[in-house]
Amino acid sequence: VCCVAAGRPPVAWCAGGFFCLWPCSSGAWGVWGGLALAGGANFGKNAEAVNQDLVIPLAKRGAYVDMRYNFILKHKNLTAGSQKILIIGDSFSGDLVNMIYEGGVAPNAAIVLERTAAICQLYFGNEDIYEFIEEKNRAQCKEKWLSGETRSRINKLAQEADIVVFAIAWQKWSIERIGETLANLDIPKSAKIIVLGSKGFGKINIKSYLNMTTEERTKARNKVDQNVIVSSKIAREIAAGNFIFVDIHAIVCGENSADCPVFTPEGKLISYDGSHLTQAGAKFIGEKLKEQGFLRN
Repeated sequence: VCCVAAGRPPVAWCAGGFFCLWPCSSGAWGVWGGLALAGGANFGKNAEAVNQDLVIPLAKRGAYVDMRYNFILKHKNLTAGSQKILIIGDSFSGDLVNMIYEGGVAPNAAIVLERTAAICQLYFGNEDIYEFIEEKNRAQCKEKWLSGETRSRINKLAQEADIVVFAIAWQKWSIERIGETLANLDIPKSAKIIVLGSKGFGKINIKSYLNMTTEERTKARNKVDQNVIVSSKIAREIAAGNFIFVDIHAIVCGENSADCPVFTPEGKLISYDGSHLTQAGAKFIGEKLKEQGFLRN
């Protein structure tokens, strides 16, 4: 059992790359829950290198997305803190955990995670939605990701949550039915429900960026997948009275904008694959979310 202690670095690297965590006699988790533990100086230093080098292999870039997420899961979720946040989502939820930490969004948060699959989306209701899912994925979606067991687990986790966040790469059919999904979940009325909009940064062409100046990078924009714009528009229209919609696309790219910036104002790559965030991208968007009061009670 580990915690953050005053005056001690929360994370250190052992031989072999394992985390050395300071033990707590009380058995309680410290401030920031797992985010402080997973976000020590050495963690950040190693992750930053992934983002600064444009020619780093994609596998190493991708490792950053789920490092904190997997750390929280490994420690059976982290449930101590003045604000309890349940995050439900696909790989976008890994990005969200990083945005929360990098942007300093919720410094006293306890994070609990429930994974979904982008290939299945999220839907609970009476409609047969499997026509929208690729045939090869239908069995696993039905048996696992969209099962009654998954719904029961979400309901159980939601009972103690102050905030429930849905962070999914939405498709048109699933966001159109988000109201029905929420109606079929047992989320306490006291909990704030937040739906994050989809994000996308177009086709990332590393070779074309290598010789760009910082000024040129800050002006670079890519066309984005139309689904990002359409799904966000749908969510905005149906949010009232159902949930709080946080439009990531509008925040970063401009509402209904057909393109998005590729780099931060400092000239650092936002996304390494057009969907998932680099450390610089997570910090850039996380700080924007903090400015807007995201996750503030």
